[in-house]
Amino acid sequence: MRPSSATGSTAAPSALAALAASALASAALFCGAAYAQAPAGAELGPPPAAPAPAPDPAPARVQGPVQAPPPAVPAPAPAVAVPAPSTPPAPAGPASPGASPAQGPGGPAAPSGAPPEILWAKAYGGAGEDAFTHVSATSDGGLVAAGRSASADGDSDGNRGASDAWIVRLDSDGGVVWKRTFGGSDVDYASSVAETADGGFFAAGATRSGDGDFREASGDLSAWAARLDPDGGLLWLKVFGGDVGWEAKAVLEVHDGGFLVMGEVDSPEDGCPDGGPCGNLMVVRLDPDGGTLRVRRPRARATLPGNAAVGIPGGEAAMAYEMYSRDGSPEARVTRAGREGRHLWTRTVASDAASYALATVGKGGSGGFVGAGEASRAPEPGGAAGRRPWIFRLNPDGALLWEALPLGGASGEFRGVAVADGGFFAVGAAENLAGDGAGHYDILAAFADSGGAALWTLALGGSGMDWASSAAAPPGGALYIGGTTNSSDGDFAWRARAGDRPDADGLVVKLARPAAAHGDE
Repeated sequence: MRPSSATGSTAAPSALAALAASALASAALFCGAAYAQAPAGAELGPPPAAPAPAPDPAPARVQGPVQAPPPAVPAPAPAVAVPAPSTPPAPAGPASPGASPAQGPGGPAAPSGAPPEILWAKAYGGAGEDAFTHVSATSDGGLVAAGRSASADGDSDGNRGASDAWIVRLDSDGGVVWKRTFGGSDVDYASSVAETADGGFFAAGATRSGDGDFREASGDLSAWAARLDPDGGLLWLKVFGGDVGWEAKAVLEVHDGGFLVMGEVDSPEDGCPDGGPCGNLMVVRLDPDGGTLRVRRPRARATLPGNAAVGIPGGEAAMAYEMYSRDGSPEARVTRAGREGRHLWTRTVASDAASYALATVGKGGSGGFVGAGEASRAPEPGGAAGRRPWIFRLNPDGALLWEALPLGGASGEFRGVAVADGGFFAVGAAENLAGDGAGHYDILAAFADSGGAALWTLALGGSGMDWASSAAAPPGGALYIGGTTNSSDGDFAWRARAGDRPDADGLVVKLARPAAAHGDE
């Protein structure tokens, strides 16, 4: 979440920040040049014109069959219809100063179809507080999820302290293939995980422990990275940083079989803008055996999520992030880097906005990039600006093609985005979708066509805090939402029948594949 700004953006409530603490994951890809050397705010070019948008309805609550979850979690009941928001969403007006106009920052026309069928929704965890912050598809049609677990039972592999880093391997039906925790006596968590070319896995996160699996850590906040075999066996685990706060928040396997670990390093000596971050970007280049080849700490005040790093065939990579100026005002930026981290370009996509997720479009990124996050926009001309779930598309050179708010005036953000059947699948959370008071968040999913027009939206939630942090769309497969739920009613009433699970659980929802959206995959 980004801080309040003069244009009316509001910061997240503390309860939401606590539930999704490690969902604020990071990425920084340009190893070869410091951020201060990168050209920013390059000319974006005029986006295509678009017809005037129509008002967006409330996200649908889908009724449909839901398959049984794992044995510890009874089958979910059909989703419950929820009243529309107290203030119906409306199309937004012109972009705020500094942002390129697009297909109307208020978004394209209202969703034109019903959301797909929910195939299953399953919770993972135990009696403690558990959360998934990153879920990604695997080559065999399954999933791998990363997060944190404070449970010593259920789907956790034991508990060594306050919370442990948690990796769970799932099959295509949501069954647990294996589970793995890493921890010490203090707070530990995993921010990102990815399958490697040989079928194993690479994960990273942060630890405050100086014992247990992290006995090499300083006891302050240190970053860690781990290599796992296909069965979850630990091949190696490396800890780095700790002189100040280090957090690893995103990972990529690079062209030579090595790895990039990306995140943030505290830099309090630089001073902090009001409400802005104190940290610099952090990029660590590792060889295949975990040896450190290079550490870069470009000077940039930024917040970088774990879904925002993407690899490009041939050794290139790109990232999306939220950059802060000296006065604390945020900007959504995207950087593309060549082989060995050589900087190619940096673009300021929009001011008073944050980019939290990025995906490549077309084969090898030939269609550019789609990003998602939040932007402070007015839902109607002359209205007050506020945080809105936001998507945008760039061409391969970083020029803005369009930006859109698929949900109109709802307050919230997208945290994950994926490309599927020529369209774009974005997930996150929005406030008060059920009309039951400010401060309540539900999971939000939306599907837009290649031009940004919303085809459908979907809301899932109950009376607790529900949050989507990651989207996955494996080729030819279903759509997956990864996140966290603290509800045991509404759409998640089935959790109440799962025994003693009073705190949050990791969550995965599987949706049927939508019809083709007639665009680039």
